[in-house]
Amino acid sequence: MRMKLLALISLLLLVQASNLAAKEKGSKLLAKISLQDQLDEFKSSLFEDGSHPEVNDGATLDFDSFVQIVKVNHPDIVSAHISRDIAKSKRIEAQGAFDPSINSQDFFHRFNSSSDVGQSQEAFSSNTSLDFLTGYGAKFGLGARFAQGDIKTPISPTGDAGEYFVKAQIPLLRNAIYNSSSVKEKTAKLKEVIADYKLFLIQLKTLDSSIKAYWNWAANKRILDVETDLLNLVNGQVSFVEDQASLGNIARISIVEAEREVQKRQSKVNLALRLFQQSSLDLSQYIWSQEGTPYAIPSEKQVPKDLPVPEALNKDQVNEAKLNALELRPEFKALGLSRDISDLERKLARNQMLPQLDAYISSGIETGGDSIGPGYEAGFNISLPLRVRKAKGQKQQAEFKIKQLNLEERKLIQAVFLEIEDSASAVDTAYQRYLAAKQEYELSRQLEEGEEERFKLGDSTLFLVIRRQRATVAANVELIKTIADYHKARIRFRLVQGQLV
Repeated sequence: MRMKLLALISLLLLVQASNLAAKEKGSKLLAKISLQDQLDEFKSSLFEDGSHPEVNDGATLDFDSFVQIVKVNHPDIVSAHISRDIAKSKRIEAQGAFDPSINSQDFFHRFNSSSDVGQSQEAFSSNTSLDFLTGYGAKFGLGARFAQGDIKTPISPTGDAGEYFVKAQIPLLRNAIYNSSSVKEKTAKLKEVIADYKLFLIQLKTLDSSIKAYWNWAANKRILDVETDLLNLVNGQVSFVEDQASLGNIARISIVEAEREVQKRQSKVNLALRLFQQSSLDLSQYIWSQEGTPYAIPSEKQVPKDLPVPEALNKDQVNEAKLNALELRPEFKALGLSRDISDLERKLARNQMLPQLDAYISSGIETGGDSIGPGYEAGFNISLPLRVRKAKGQKQQAEFKIKQLNLEERKLIQAVFLEIEDSASAVDTAYQRYLAAKQEYELSRQLEEGEEERFKLGDSTLFLVIRRQRATVAANVELIKTIADYHKARIRFRLVQGQLV
């Protein structure tokens, strides 16, 4: 008896020490962040260099590298991963209903004798068992029972070496298969899968917005380069015009015209620079380090030099996209899992409308002196409900939820198909715009070169040359925008199918 108590006390002390260690570790992980102490980590600026590590180690930020950084480090996606971990923890919590346990009751009894009133009697009793619950709803246990001394009712004596037994309580109707613990566990497993698809959905939405920011950033850098190149060209033309005016070949008013164009082009460059800086800041919202801190704002040198050439979209790709959406879109799978959860709730409610009929059996064997050998105990527990309004209401709720989910699924199919059609139309329109803009740029370039040649031969004016240059730049800017719009539309066409980039 003493050794048993010492062992129990040692076990409790060990568990308490383990809990304290875990609590101390958790307090460090859950400590409040001091924004004042970590403010420098977020002071990324367009006007400071070297204050933050550069994304992609300062190398060119190509599209694939950018997407990988977003998928791994963006706070919204990391938070969705945590939500999935929470769902996993809830599933573990639900499975805890089936954790086995060791239960022990040990008593020393001193009581007034019923046969000799006024005289004390003493007895010792101990009942220790290993108990566990199954998903079916059955409860099992095995253990040992000791009762020695002047035993009184309801304690029964055992042999000197105790009684060893197995016991079982098995539901035959209510709580058989569909019971609160098993349904809660199955529901938690389904919700864990739903959390996976919610993560997938957040990845789709985050990538959609971040990819738009990326192509705007790349396009605005190309536009800045085009405007800067024209400014440099016009600056060179000022010197040429001054030389020609000094020789009397052209009127001196042409110098004013050239200088005016320089100022106008400088304004365009400033505007393009502002748009590029704005897109750089917008892009910075999506690039985070693994430590959860932002990188330095991407610089001009990190923009890819070339934009991929657009390609046409065909009808077969659109039809394939619809089939992909039915299989990959997370909303469909989430609806299906929600329907499974409602079906489990419906089956549980239907089960709870049944009478309760539990079979109970316990078989043991006494050992030692004064033992009687095998002992048995068996019986039934019966409960007949007169009304089952609670279970009936729960069953009706689950059935109505299933009907709602079926309606939502039909509506979702139509919405997704229309979304695919819309995104395919956007791709096709962007491609046609690209072809037209490319043709316009090539023609504008030919007109500019021809006008410059005529000007050198004295058959044109500076005003016409400048106008041709403006038209070429405008056509080039429009071409760059159409290429960027095409890539944004093409990526969205993949995302609406449920495909991650």
